[in-house]
Amino acid sequence: EKPKQGRQYEALYLRDWADKPIADLTNKRVQARYLHLCESSVAQSNQAMRNLKAIYNYARAVYTDEDGGFLLRENPVNIISAAKIKQDVPARTVKVPLDKVGTVWSLLADLSEEQGGAVISRTSADIVRFLLLTGARWSAAAELTADRVDLEGKCWHLPRKMGKSTALIAFPLSDQAVQLLAGRDVTEGFMFAGRSGDSHIREARGTFGKISEVAGLPITAHDMRRTFTAIAIELRIERFRYKLLMGHKLDAVDIQHYTETEDLRWLSGEAQRIADWMAGVSHDNVVSIRA
Repeated sequence: EKPKQGRQYEALYLRDWADKPIADLTNKRVQARYLHLCESSVAQSNQAMRNLKAIYNYARAVYTDEDGGFLLRENPVNIISAAKIKQDVPARTVKVPLDKVGTVWSLLADLSEEQGGAVISRTSADIVRFLLLTGARWSAAAELTADRVDLEGKCWHLPRKMGKSTALIAFPLSDQAVQLLAGRDVTEGFMFAGRSGDSHIREARGTFGKISEVAGLPITAHDMRRTFTAIAIELRIERFRYKLLMGHKLDAVDIQHYTETEDLRWLSGEAQRIADWMAGVSHDNVVSIRA
């Protein structure tokens, strides 16, 4: 049976190849299809070819002759690199404009405090605020459980592979983040639970739709990380410090600046400065904002 990823690529991008022998694939056919798909979406074209390459490699390894020799020729998808026709996806640079951060923050506060609103709506607003306050990835925030939050110690913990073992890294929480998590009234399980309550929230499409309206451009969860970075730069916080706050792996140039790797509460001051700027505490923002 084809892997799920393979079935998806067939259905979406290479449907007309689904019932044809894989041995019929040629460099010329693959190259032509790749360039055709790139006209619609470079990212999707690259993904389709990665899937096709993996399936072809699997078939080539599994189907051999009696002596173990390959029945299939070299992977035709390799022509994309060999012919130097692979197209790169431009790095996304979208973030909430700094002059709109105050408006977005107020919107999220209103959505969180809306009387009579659905529980999931408040959860959606709260997790997006948490993303803004911490610069965390969506998965890290969504999978955060109550046992990894220390409100008294003003930190939250995130597992990270450290060599062959896994360590819990302590990230600082600003006053605003502590207030947000304390207001979640969660004593066990996921801090940002989904509709069913037995799993974490999966998406916040409606909330990001409203943010996009006030920001004036499409905003996604990962754009919250770029917004966090932009605010840190605006505050002239050193690069290695805000990268640590965001859970980035540092390069050799950055590593020489610090020694503590598992308890990052020594960056509490920087986390608080970013949160204060975001919530309009430390500067005259565009609108009057509630902390």
